[in-house]
Amino acid sequence: MFILYSSMLKNSNSYWFIIIIFIFIIQTIILKSELTKANFTIVVLPDTQYYSAYYKDTFFEQTNWCCSCQNKLNISFVSHLGDIVEHDNEKPKEWIVAKKALYTLLKCDIPHGFLPGNHDVNYNIKNEQDINDAYSMFDLTFKLEDYKSKSWFGYQVYSNKSIRNNFQLFTAKDKSETFLYFHIEFFLSPILGEEKNSIIRWMNNIILLYPYRSVIIATHFVISDCKNNYYIQEEFLWLMKKHCNILFIFGAHSFKCGGERIVKIKNNCKQNRFIFVTNYQNRDPAKGWLRYYYFTKDKICAFTYSTQKNRFQFENDLSYFSINRLNMTLGDGCPYIKKYHYCKSNWNSFSVLAFVIMSTIINYILQIYFILV
Repeated sequence: MFILYSSMLKNSNSYWFIIIIFIFIIQTIILKSELTKANFTIVVLPDTQYYSAYYKDTFFEQTNWCCSCQNKLNISFVSHLGDIVEHDNEKPKEWIVAKKALYTLLKCDIPHGFLPGNHDVNYNIKNEQDINDAYSMFDLTFKLEDYKSKSWFGYQVYSNKSIRNNFQLFTAKDKSETFLYFHIEFFLSPILGEEKNSIIRWMNNIILLYPYRSVIIATHFVISDCKNNYYIQEEFLWLMKKHCNILFIFGAHSFKCGGERIVKIKNNCKQNRFIFVTNYQNRDPAKGWLRYYYFTKDKICAFTYSTQKNRFQFENDLSYFSINRLNMTLGDGCPYIKKYHYCKSNWNSFSVLAFVIMSTIINYILQIYFILV
C-alpha cells in the first residue's frame, strides 16, 4: 500500500487530484459544522394509525430515525399529533406496536409528547361516568409512572392518572431557546363537553407561568386541510391571539385535500403566527412520511421527509418552505442547507450492508484510477 501511494505522488496529475479532493472534504466539513452549530430540530409525527395496524416496521423506523439522526440534526424534540393507532381500544396489538415505537424515544432520551386522536378513543360509552373507559388503551400504554421522573414532562391531573393532555418544557440542543410544548386531545370529541373549558383554562395558566418561553400547541384537529373550509377550533385560536409567545399550532386529522395546509394568524401583538396541518396517511402509505422543522438563527426550515424512501418532497410549497424569524413571513425554503439533511436510520440492517459494499467498490475504483494515471 505504501509503494502504491508513493507512486501516486510521483505523478503530478495524481498529486493535484489528491489536493483537490482534500480541499473539497475540508470545505464540506467546515460548512456542515457551521450549519449545525446553534441550530436545532423539532420532528412531527402525524397520524401513524396505518403503521400501528399494518406497517409496524415503518413506525419503528420513524422513531429509530429520530434517534439515529439526533446528533446530526440536533433533534431537540419529537411530537406525535394523534391517531396513534387505527382501531381505538379494539386491537391491543396495535398499542403494543405504538408503545415499542414511541418508547424508543425514551431509550435515546429525546424529549417528546403525544396525544389521543379520534382513532385512539372509544366513543361508544353509555354515559359520562364511563369516560375513562374511552381512553383505556391509551392510558394503559402511556403510563404516568414512565414519565413522571422526566424533568421535561408535565400533565393535567386526572383521577385515574391519565396523561392524555400533557406539556413538555425543553431547551433547544444549542441552548439558544426554551420551549413550552402542549399536546392536547381531539377537541371535536363528542364526550368532552364542558371539559374543554377546563383544559383551556389549564393551558392558559401554564402559559402565564412561562412568559419567556416560546410556545407550540399540538392537537389532533385545529382546521381542515381544505382551503375552502374555514371551520377552526376557536379555543386554540383564542389562546394564540392572546399569548404573543405562542409561535405555532400543529394539527393533523384531515387529508381530503392533500393533508397539508398553512394558515397565517395575527395575534394581539400584531405579529404573524401560523397553524400547520400535516397528515400523510394517504401519501404513499407505509413510506414513513414525517415533517420536521429545522431552526436556525434567521430561519425555520420545514422539510417533509420519508424515512422509507430516504427522500424529501421539495416539489410542493406546502411540504417544503421556510419562515423568516425576524418578521415571521413565509419563504420558499432553505436551499443552502437542504443538501446536508440526508440522514438515514440505522434500523435497516440492509442499509449498513449496502454502505460497506459501496465503500469497498469505491475503494477499488480509486485504486484502479491511481494505477492508471
